[in-house]
Amino acid sequence: HVAGNIKTNTINETSDARFKKNIQNIDTPLSKVLSLRGVYYYWDLDNPDVQEIDSSKQIGMIAQEVEKILPELVNTDANGYKSVEYSRVVAVLVEALKEQQKTIEQQQIEIEQQQKTIDEQKDMINDLNERITKLEELIKVKWLGEMETGRRGDWETRWREDRETGW
Repeated sequence: HVAGNIKTNTINETSDARFKKNIQNIDTPLSKVLSLRGVYYYWDLDNPDVQEIDSSKQIGMIAQEVEKILPELVNTDANGYKSVEYSRVVAVLVEALKEQQKTIEQQQIEIEQQQKTIDEQKDMINDLNERITKLEELIKVKWLGEMETGRRGDWETRWREDRETGW
């Protein structure tokens, strides 16, 4: 047990597969990470059990909160005080990142499919607009032709009504 800071160039934790058994993937890592809360805090130097000497602003998590989500990361000493093995959080973060990446890739596929549909619909709308314009021109030519021959009748009335209602 060390109280205070440890300064070193590296720390290697044993992780060889030959020392492990019953290996399982971490289930729902993203929801676990999203449930964790990072906080800023100061050590309570008035508490006689606090052995830290650093009075500067700290960053970390609350062990009791972590324990509810990832109990494997929390240790409790003989006095009931809890600590977090922060280096083990990395494994959960890696798996959460991979889960999030899968979601991003799925969303990208959906976006591309939606964009393709949008482009197809734009093309259809443009085609329909061209057809409408051609039909309007045909109706106008027919109406003007009837006007010139003096056979306005119903066409003139229809033309006005259609134009007023926006076709």
